[in-house]
Formats: sequence, structure tokens, C-alpha cells
Amino acid sequence: MLPIGGAAFVLNCGQYICFMVSGERIIMRLKNKLFAQILEQELGYFDVNQSGVLAASIAEQTNLILAGITDKFGTTTTTVRSRAVAPQRTPRR
Repeated sequence: MLPIGGAAFVLNCGQYICFMVSGERIIMRLKNKLFAQILEQELGYFDVNQSGVLAASIAEQTNLILAGITDKFGTTTTTVRSRAVAPQRTPRR
């Protein structure tokens, strides 16, 4: 039982690292695309929208996306994997 638990721990740590790396890469690409789109706006756009508000909004929204990619998606895959490996059995009477 202990070797199985140890292997599950190592695999869960590896999964977490992979989701963090992939999430950070996705967010970096998303921020680069958003920044490129903001730079293509006309000057009047920045009279209406303050740059600090735009930066804060981008940071907040990308952090929500990162949390969804790393935490929620990782937890979901871990749960599905654990249910597939060890399905629930009903006790015998």
C-alpha cells in the first residue's frame, strides 16, 4: 500500500508541475496577444480607457484563467484518474 501511495504522490506532484508550466506558457502567449492588440488601438482609445485600469484588468483576468488551468483542471483530472483506477465498490452484506 505504501509504494502505491508514494507513486501516486510523485505522479500528482509531476502533474501539478506540468499544469503550472503549461498554464504559465498559455498566459504568457495570451498577455502578448492582448498587449499587441492594445498597441494597435488608436490614440483616442487611451483617452477613454486609462492604461492602469487596462493593465490591472488584464492581470486580474489572466490570473483567473491561470487558476482555472492549474488548480481546477488539475483537480478534475486527478479525481477522474483516481476514480478510474480505484472505482467505488459497494460493500457485501
